[in-house]
Amino acid sequence: MRTRELESSRRLPGLNGKSGLRSFFTLQAMALLLILAACQGETPTQPRPGSGGGSGTPPPTTSVAIALSVSNASPVVSSTSTVSASVTQAGAKVPDGTAVEFSTDFGTFTDTGTATTIRTTTNGVATAVLTSPAPGTANVTARVNSANSKISVAFRTSEPIPGPPVPTISSVTPTTASPAGGTTVIIRGANLTGPVKVLFGTKEAIVVSRTDSQITVLTPKIDLGPSEQFRELPLVVITQAGTAAETLVNAPANFRFEITILTPVIRDIAPSEGPNEGNTRITIFGEAFQAPVRVFFGTSGAAGGALLNQVEAEVQSANFDSIIVITPPATGFGTALANQQVAVRVLNSSSGKDAVLTDGFRYGPDVRVTAAGPTTLSPFGGDKVTIDGWGFDDPVAVSLAGIAASPIFVSGTKLIVISGQPLGCTAPTGDVKVTNVEDGTGNVPPSVAIAYRARRISVGISPTSISSGGTLTITVADTSGDAVQFTIGGKLASATRISYDPLTHVAVYSVVVPSNLVFTTQACQAGGTQPIATDFPVVFEDISSGCPQVTVPGLTVTPPNTGKVFVTPPTLSFSTTVGTPVSQQFTIVNNGAGPLTINSLSSPAGFSVSGPPSGTVLDPCGSVSAVVTYNPAAPGSSAGSVTVVTTGGTGNVTLSGTAAAAPPAGP
Repeated sequence: MRTRELESSRRLPGLNGKSGLRSFFTLQAMALLLILAACQGETPTQPRPGSGGGSGTPPPTTSVAIALSVSNASPVVSSTSTVSASVTQAGAKVPDGTAVEFSTDFGTFTDTGTATTIRTTTNGVATAVLTSPAPGTANVTARVNSANSKISVAFRTSEPIPGPPVPTISSVTPTTASPAGGTTVIIRGANLTGPVKVLFGTKEAIVVSRTDSQITVLTPKIDLGPSEQFRELPLVVITQAGTAAETLVNAPANFRFEITILTPVIRDIAPSEGPNEGNTRITIFGEAFQAPVRVFFGTSGAAGGALLNQVEAEVQSANFDSIIVITPPATGFGTALANQQVAVRVLNSSSGKDAVLTDGFRYGPDVRVTAAGPTTLSPFGGDKVTIDGWGFDDPVAVSLAGIAASPIFVSGTKLIVISGQPLGCTAPTGDVKVTNVEDGTGNVPPSVAIAYRARRISVGISPTSISSGGTLTITVADTSGDAVQFTIGGKLASATRISYDPLTHVAVYSVVVPSNLVFTTQACQAGGTQPIATDFPVVFEDISSGCPQVTVPGLTVTPPNTGKVFVTPPTLSFSTTVGTPVSQQFTIVNNGAGPLTINSLSSPAGFSVSGPPSGTVLDPCGSVSAVVTYNPAAPGSSAGSVTVVTTGGTGNVTLSGTAAAAPPAGP
């Protein structure tokens, strides 16, 4: 018909000449526009292609998948990273113009200046540009309706610009010298750029040679006071001396000038007591100890002479300011030392100079604990702990921070025990206690503090996105692995332990996501609401330990892929006269997350229903209309309901009707 109208216009009068031709083409254009408008009215509109911001048309969520990538996973602050979302539906790229919502918990998108933006797809891909003025990790989510995907971008600070090489001193050889001066000292290090000066305290040394890694000097003369046996001075190297880049660098330790013949001085001994059996490892603190040295224990004496009842100790090491020795036993030749406060004598053998500390050490039978290790214990027990001291007499009872331990080795000065396990989730702290069972004697303070480590229960979930009724693999660290419980979204979940490592206390469980979770919903346009993918917390509880519950957020659960029938309105009322049928409409809506199949429609006597044929399938939030007709055969009231039988349950529409008698026919 449109073609005939167009041809008729060609035969209209007044089309001769140029003006006629202009009118002719104008009419042709108008007719063509009418045809196009009619065609557009008959064809569904398509989204406008483009990848810019603004609203777009999202596809149905069925089989939608989002793959995220970033141009830079670790950009410098104030720079940008482009987040790309590749969106497919049923394995094919979504139509151009599909809307993708981007959101972030850190930083902002450049096009909006906020934490959210909406971009549309071109060739199946939408992009958003992220930035941040501060360092931190941004968790970015891309969402198309209920489908979503996540990726992280870590903004970092810019690397500092390296500065000029820094001079360092790694060693000085030797570390002592005579105060008379003239000792050759080698200083090793790096970046020891010349010219250099070397100072011992405030006195300058003579530089013999220099490279960037080694300086050789002769020590200056140091004037010691009348009572001084030594003096320690800082050793300082000045590199690039006299220039604008002059730098001071200190040696790791002071340099000591000491006289050739030293007189030892004893200041302290630790520990200062031990058992009569001897074999106690002690440290003698002081100064001017000059190897080789000898150490003696006796009942009395003074400097310059041997002690009474003198017994020599075993020297393990000797330094200028400390000596480590093993005490001799107060038995046999040392019987006179038993249960006594004794003197300790140090003799510098080469010079014959000595020192005596009266009442420096006490022998006795008391039980003592001087050391223990490790001092931090597993909350599950089973640690092997070594305890040093004296006076231990098998059998012994041992407790660690109040928790009984099991001895596996006992000697007079050493115990090895296996730690016990505290009850519940406590982390006890306290001392090491040792008691000789036969006579009840035990160690007295000071003792060694010891503590159980608190449980650090951690929970890992895989995968983090799953369908309702699916199975998770959950790994729990620091658990006993026995009586445990998982809840998801407040619903108890069925759990089966797959494995447990008693050494690391890591358990792996297979956990079924409950099918009765309460999902977040969104409204369907035709009526009712539809469940959508929802984030639920996973809560772990180690019941046997009494430890606090551990909550892990971030598990996304997709609703069951099933339909759910919803009918609206739920009631229909009719009023008519006999012989005059009346009809009303109701709507069947799929309020589920999966397809819904309509099996049948039925109605009571006096009513009839027409609607979609059996086997009609509705997508999530899809709808279809049905019509109920009331055609009473006699006056009165009728009631009943339309029954809609579907794969997602049965829906009902309550019906009521009132019929009056038909008016009498006219004469």
